[in-house]
Amino acid sequence: LVTGFDMVRAPYAPLSFPVHERPRVSVVVPAHNKFGVTYYCLSALLFASNRATFEVIVVDDGSSDETRQIEEIVSGIKVVRHESALGFVDACNDGVARASGDYVVLLNNDTEPTLGWLDEMLATFDNFDAVGIVGAKLVYPDGRLQEAGGIVWKTGDPWNYGRGGNAADPKFNYVRQADYLSGACIMLPTALWTKLGGLSEIYRPAYFEDTDLCFKVKAEGLKVVYNPFCVIYHFEGVSSGTDTASGMKRFQEVNRPTFKARWTELYKDNGPVGVDVELNKDRGVARRALMLDLQVPRGDNDAGSYAAMQEIRLLQSLGFKVTFAPRNSAYLGRHTERIQKMGVEAIYGPYVRSVEELLTARGREFDLVYVTRYTVAQDILPLIRRHAPQARIAFCNADLHFLREMREAVLLESGPLMERAEATREAEMAVAAAVDVTLSYNDVEHEIMRAAVPGVRVAQAPWVVDVSSDPPGFDARRDITFLGGFGHPPNRLAVEFFGRDVVPGLREALPDVTCNVFGSGITAEVEALARDGLAIRGFAPDLKAAYDSCRVFIAPVSSGAGLKGKVIDALAYGTPSVLSPVAAEGANLRDGVEVLIARTPREWIEAITRLYQDPELWAAMSKAAQAHARRYYSFEAAQAQMRQALEMGGLSVEPDPRNLVTRRARLIQD
Repeated sequence: LVTGFDMVRAPYAPLSFPVHERPRVSVVVPAHNKFGVTYYCLSALLFASNRATFEVIVVDDGSSDETRQIEEIVSGIKVVRHESALGFVDACNDGVARASGDYVVLLNNDTEPTLGWLDEMLATFDNFDAVGIVGAKLVYPDGRLQEAGGIVWKTGDPWNYGRGGNAADPKFNYVRQADYLSGACIMLPTALWTKLGGLSEIYRPAYFEDTDLCFKVKAEGLKVVYNPFCVIYHFEGVSSGTDTASGMKRFQEVNRPTFKARWTELYKDNGPVGVDVELNKDRGVARRALMLDLQVPRGDNDAGSYAAMQEIRLLQSLGFKVTFAPRNSAYLGRHTERIQKMGVEAIYGPYVRSVEELLTARGREFDLVYVTRYTVAQDILPLIRRHAPQARIAFCNADLHFLREMREAVLLESGPLMERAEATREAEMAVAAAVDVTLSYNDVEHEIMRAAVPGVRVAQAPWVVDVSSDPPGFDARRDITFLGGFGHPPNRLAVEFFGRDVVPGLREALPDVTCNVFGSGITAEVEALARDGLAIRGFAPDLKAAYDSCRVFIAPVSSGAGLKGKVIDALAYGTPSVLSPVAAEGANLRDGVEVLIARTPREWIEAITRLYQDPELWAAMSKAAQAHARRYYSFEAAQAQMRQALEMGGLSVEPDPRNLVTRRARLIQD
């Protein structure tokens, strides 16, 4: 692998593949001579680590070189032999006939798979509904892009999107639907392969069979998906040449009319050749939305990030392709990749240096601009109106910042904080007055805005959770838990209050119980709040484990605004909760039914003790909490709220099953 395939020479070191009784994937590698190339590919397969189990099936398509003795050099593989060269179509069909995996991959022998390639392809099937076939990002050995999914124009002619481009450019690096995928590396369920009859024999010996296969998938109502996180180096031309006038490559032109005649109905409404390439590359989208925020969502690091990811899913479910542009233009590694894996075009430098540059170049392609945070909106609104005058503007305020600041000012008896809150109020209300619709989670805050800005259009901001199907019971849990991001001042104040005013009395009532505090952004100041009965644990990478392990969840916040995501998560996980009135605000929760509400230190101690020690009350509240989450915070309920919000802002939309939407609130490989 270090020297490259063209330097591979005999004698060949032995290769040994592990044998699995039930591999998840069968990788079929057709080969005709050029054993050094095949050996290099197999070496890469062994080197590129994956969690998924797989088997390798090499099809010796009439070779006369060392390929005929491959079993003497490579063990643990299946070998299918053709006495004469039959071509790619028959080689793949015969190889798949020996497959025992749930999924089958066709992989050219002149390729080098990279780390995690199989896991990424499988994740596409795991994360999205109705996916029929997945293809890789193909890269030349020198790092240039070879193909990022394909376009078929209204003439029926295929187009390798991205050829020769910068493989790192964000426009090539998000999961999306394509018209076709190169057969150099494609995956589909084995059962679907069988149903479709494999590669169509009318394209023997090769060429257009992969494009035809993708169109057969489309005809079944399934999606053809390009995943750039499966990276394959392809030494194009090594196996079949590049001259379309001679050799095997000539069948590219021989088979073109056959493909065109067969699939006219599926491509006739596509765009004209070479026109609006960047729009035509995205299939299955009805509208386009630009989302703007300070930075890309950071997973579960904070409630705002989680909310943004659900809003992305909701917009996608309504037919929008989502382009996300952070105000800081920063690429944040796994956080940026997370939304790209959700099917979002992420914008970042140096490819696009600013939101202003993006709006100037592409403003007129968007039907909707969805802005989060008034601090982002107040700077960018004039540019949106200038460069995207056709777009509706939705402003997701999440919560009223000035209300949170006012509550903190009252709690701390601070005049300067109150002055700052008044200035924030003016800025927030100015933005709400200037946009087409404002989304907020809290009915109380809706009324505040309507009173402050007559005629303002305010809609319910949706929140989505996946309700746990297997919450542990009362006896399987212990201790109490608080979660919160500590870049958010109300969470620090909540822990201060709880440690100072509640924990001493709680230790007397429940001496063996500890309050575990989890969260991001924990500072030395927060760590100093630890005491007997109060443990500062740090960031919780596994939210399910954090909620499932505790018997009681608490949220003793006394300031803040909006909806508390951690509270809704507790409902979904079936973890009974004791909340402050501020924590319960906006969630339609009933004291004594879904949660217990406490105000004074004595009420906190009594409520936690009662819930911690009463299995019947605990079980009833766990059940009621999950029922509440299903009713108010399901994806379907949130989708209806998003539709209503957009309609209030002047956009009439319907659910659109053609688009890619992750089926869960959190990605499988997150």
